[in-house]
Amino acid sequence: MLSHFFKNRVFAGTAIGLFITIMLLPLMIFQVFDSLPLHFSDSLYTLNEPSKDIVIVAVDDKSTQPPPVGFGLFQQWNRERFVEVMDVLQKENAKAIAIDFTFRSTSQSVPKEKFYELEDAIIDLSNKEKLQKFEDFLENFKSSLRDPIDNLLAEKFQQVDNLILAASISGDSQTLLKPLLQFSVNAKLGLINAELDSKGILRQATPYFDIAEENKTYPDLAVAAVEEYLGKENLELPLEDEKLNVNFFGDPYSYKMISFVDVVNGQFPPELFKNKIVLIGSTSSKVIHDEYYTPRSNTAPMPGIEFRANEIQTILDGKFLANQSMLARVLTVAGIS
Repeated sequence: MLSHFFKNRVFAGTAIGLFITIMLLPLMIFQVFDSLPLHFSDSLYTLNEPSKDIVIVAVDDKSTQPPPVGFGLFQQWNRERFVEVMDVLQKENAKAIAIDFTFRSTSQSVPKEKFYELEDAIIDLSNKEKLQKFEDFLENFKSSLRDPIDNLLAEKFQQVDNLILAASISGDSQTLLKPLLQFSVNAKLGLINAELDSKGILRQATPYFDIAEENKTYPDLAVAAVEEYLGKENLELPLEDEKLNVNFFGDPYSYKMISFVDVVNGQFPPELFKNKIVLIGSTSSKVIHDEYYTPRSNTAPMPGIEFRANEIQTILDGKFLANQSMLARVLTVAGIS
């Protein structure tokens, strides 16, 4: 009778499929094969295009070249550069501006060009006038609490109503590291913490962080930019374990990027920033190692600021991703078997 049963292809196929499914079920439950679907799904990020509503102002290799091409080493930049770029973005009517740099400290040194300005200012003065100018210079810059450049930047940030500044959580302590109050008094905060998967790939983002010590919830940088862009807060997002699966819309360096130095110098197409989400961040590994391997990286990592661009577009386009439930996986394996 058993041999007659197996001569029927339908019953035989069903029996074999169920046997394979039962054998694989413990391995699926204990997540032995979890990395395989990820690798297969990586090949599916091919049908999207980066949004034209997102522009990245890049602190790139060009911007960090010595003058006159760039502004020199980023660590030695005068913070007036950020004032200049904010002036441009305000004038060009950017709808939301998110900066992926922290401003947790005051300026630690006087920019070299300030000494050149002082030299030019006193060259034709009398000795008494020179001494007075020099004393005024020292008085202005000797105290980090009233650094004129920091004050200028703080004043500019306070004038911008659609600004998001980066903050972060320190390790496991859940301590929120904020920008100095003088910079963030009129800005929204967006967290920039990122968590890699077991293979070292960045696939997910934590859209909201509950900070116990403040009894407050903060969005991440991308979500804060979307909230500003849409004029809405507390977005309803499909999450898995409190994380958002980020869709990807291109390989690294696919989004519209323009050098920071070109923005300051006015070398960009008309209306490039009008009504756009503008992200300011590093795309150069010489500046800061803010880069990650993603499902679209191939051999090149993606700048962290571009990962945020993909997260923003995932939310704006509503192209959310969801992993199969265990039941769906079992039924899929059973059907294939």
